[in-house]
Amino acid sequence: MHIFFIILLFFALGIASKYLLPLSNTMSDKLSSLLNTFVINIAFPAVILTIIPTMDINIDALIPFLTYWLLVPITWTLSMLIAKKLAWPSDIRCAMFVLCVCGNTGFLGIPMVKALLGQESLGYALFYDQLGSFLGVSTIVTIAIAFQQTSNETINIKTLATKIICFPPFAVLIVSLLLPAKLITGSIHNVLEILGHLIVPATMLAIGLQFSIKISKDYYIPLGMILFVKMLLLPCIALVALRIIQVDPLITTTTVFQAAAAPMVTAAVLLMAARIAVPLVTSVLGLGTFLSFILLPLWVYLLS
Repeated sequence: MHIFFIILLFFALGIASKYLLPLSNTMSDKLSSLLNTFVINIAFPAVILTIIPTMDINIDALIPFLTYWLLVPITWTLSMLIAKKLAWPSDIRCAMFVLCVCGNTGFLGIPMVKALLGQESLGYALFYDQLGSFLGVSTIVTIAIAFQQTSNETINIKTLATKIICFPPFAVLIVSLLLPAKLITGSIHNVLEILGHLIVPATMLAIGLQFSIKISKDYYIPLGMILFVKMLLLPCIALVALRIIQVDPLITTTTVFQAAAAPMVTAAVLLMAARIAVPLVTSVLGLGTFLSFILLPLWVYLLS
């Protein structure tokens, strides 16, 4: 549990840095971007290389990411039905789908899994993140945003494939599946383990630096509905499905935990870059990140 308090500490330090240090918005963004670059290119791949080669890859290991893709059509259907029922414009409907379909299962989810569920859950959490959330934000989210911007937008399959293959954690994940465990031993394993430990302070500082809650009254209902669906309803659906087919409790807990993660920062950035419901997106991202520190431990308690 000490890792959980480290997570809270560095998250708080990130928020405090914006107010206690003379950091402009530009400097804060650059520092956050630098930390994210370190995590994506070094710390995250290091975690993958220390976990995946030693995993016993079987059908059970595939359950987390299969669960994610089961939730995708459910998320789309819920977004369409709720938006129609509440007469939301297309930009809010698009924002709801994107923010609900992709959780922060990497930068926030992996450290929280390590803190609350333990080392043995990390492999399953990584499969959910890389073969689920990352593929989702690289494909269906990009497509959804493109169609929202213009119905005539063409989807470049080659560009999407290149982005996926060249993303460092995903590329390392594929390589690690082929590596024998005996190659990651001794000093190599020790160095990778040290680099992997840095994922917690780096990601929490970055999220803290980006943290913001600016809630407009116009977005109260969409804000509450998105967070309810993302952090409560979808994990409940995943839990019921996994309990019905009697999946191993450790895999079930890890998968539901990742399904309950707050909306993904990358997905939110893509929406904001496309100027889709920006005030709503920033509010959901800020409040969702804050609620993670309450709801994710609560999910662990309930599942255990």
